[in-house]
Amino acid sequence: MYGKLVLFIFAAWAGAAGNGIIVGLAICGVMFATTSSAATLMGDFRTGYITLAAPRAMFVAQLVGQLLGAILAPVAFMLFWGTGQVNVPHGPYPSPFSTIYRGMGLIGTEGFGALPKNCGTLMLAFFVGGMLMCLARDLLPKRFGRFVPSPMAMGLPFYIGAA
Repeated sequence: MYGKLVLFIFAAWAGAAGNGIIVGLAICGVMFATTSSAATLMGDFRTGYITLAAPRAMFVAQLVGQLLGAILAPVAFMLFWGTGQVNVPHGPYPSPFSTIYRGMGLIGTEGFGALPKNCGTLMLAFFVGGMLMCLARDLLPKRFGRFVPSPMAMGLPFYIGAA
């Protein structure tokens, strides 16, 4: 979530003339890495607290893991990149999210005018429809509200995609 937010902010800030797509994607990657690392760290400290592990040992283990990751991740990336098959649509290493994030960067630099003709209208209609469904679930009596579908459950297949 935060990565997508900063992608839009920095892509709009840099603009199309300032390579806004590249700037937005770079900052998005940094934000994803930092928030993922922080979330993992907090989860590990929670597990350490529950299992009564020493906080100093947990910190040292995290530090060693970060250092090894900083060395091994670029090596693994170069091994994959050396195959020449990264981001080939039907190759062994496709990158389906790269197209989505590039599109988000394009919207950040060019605004909603970069979207297809009726996309803004459809976004507004589905947003209002989702809000009305949530209100109906909450305001109807329980015996009727349980038959109103959850907009979040309906949206998950679109976010995750077909397997």
